[in-house]
Amino acid sequence: MDIRAYEYLALVNRNLERTVALLQLLENVPRLRRAPLRLAAIQIQEIRAVVSQAVTEGLNEVESERAGRLYRKRRTLEKRLQDSGARNP
Repeated sequence: MDIRAYEYLALVNRNLERTVALLQLLENVPRLRRAPLRLAAIQIQEIRAVVSQAVTEGLNEVESERAGRLYRKRRTLEKRLQDSGARNP
C-alpha cells in the first residue's frame, strides 16, 4: 500500500480544517455578513467528510486484500516450516 495516500488524506483534512478556522475568523470582521461564511464553513466540513469517507473506504479495500494475501503467505510458510520440522526431529 502506498503510504502517501494516508499522508495526502491527512493534508487534505488539515488544510480544510484550517480553511474553516479562517472563515470563522472572518466572521469577526465588521461589516461582513456572517451567514454566508458559516454556510461556506459547513460546506467545506461536508466536503472534508465525504473525501475522507471515500478515501478510507478505498484504502480499507486495498488493506483487506493485502492482509488476506499476507495471511495466506504466512500460513504457507508456517506449514512448510512445520512440515520440515516434522521430518527433521
